[in-house]
Amino acid sequence: MVYLYSLSLTLLVETFVYLWLKPKSYGFLFAILVMNMGLNLTMNFILMTTPNPDYFASLILYEVLTIVIEALILMMLGITLKKAILFSLIANLLSYFIGIGVNTINLPVYAYETIVLYSMIPITLYISIRLFQDFFKQPYHSKNKSGEE
Repeated sequence: MVYLYSLSLTLLVETFVYLWLKPKSYGFLFAILVMNMGLNLTMNFILMTTPNPDYFASLILYEVLTIVIEALILMMLGITLKKAILFSLIANLLSYFIGIGVNTINLPVYAYETIVLYSMIPITLYISIRLFQDFFKQPYHSKNKSGEE
């Protein structure tokens, strides 16, 4: 369950940060979601299954690696180097500090399930609104080359 909690928090925070890049397509948004799911689950799996004498040092190392990898992926998606590094840094620092803050509260187990479920609502709502808007932007009638319907 901890994996899902961490993943949902990351997706919630970082997706909204990356939306500031004003994605031009759903492919960009999909790539951001897949990127964050893959990196977050991998990092947490390694942190929780590998014996670490210093958990905090390992966490910081993996966070730095994540920032670099995300910036490289953003560059592959056509974002400039400066913007890719800036957004990757902002997104990861923000989700890291929000995660530390939430973990400091020591929520009961059922609260984590609630956070996972409710954190997906804004992302789903945003995607639904965008799909709805794009649907109504499409012309109702197709025209041939002469302009007739």
